[in-house]
Amino acid sequence: MFLVRMNTRIKNRIHALIEKYRISMPDVSDLFGKTGLSFLKKCNLPYPGNLLLKQDIEILEALNALIKETEKEVLNLLNEDERYEIARTLPGLGAILAGVVILEIDRIERFPNAKKLLSYAGLVPTTYA
Repeated sequence: MFLVRMNTRIKNRIHALIEKYRISMPDVSDLFGKTGLSFLKKCNLPYPGNLLLKQDIEILEALNALIKETEKEVLNLLNEDERYEIARTLPGLGAILAGVVILEIDRIERFPNAKKLLSYAGLVPTTYA
């Protein structure tokens, strides 16, 4: 999660640079996809914008590599847990979120009943007077 937050921060910095220098972007669905990054690498901004953009792109690429590596490692660890396979069958839970859910719940035995688990997860509406 930390790496993804850092990734988002760098993307926001790049967006800010683009807006600051009023760069007209090509019509791409993902600015940080293959075509978008290729365009960004070719952008010729005045100093210090060019330096900042170059550094941000390098950081972004490094973060993307670290995120992929970390996700593989996490999935390798989770695949050894039978609770993970059960969580993956729930609609709306992807590979990473299913892992987060089982790690947050930990041992189901620590909850005396289903209502306590649902309350812990914030799924039971309550009214405070």
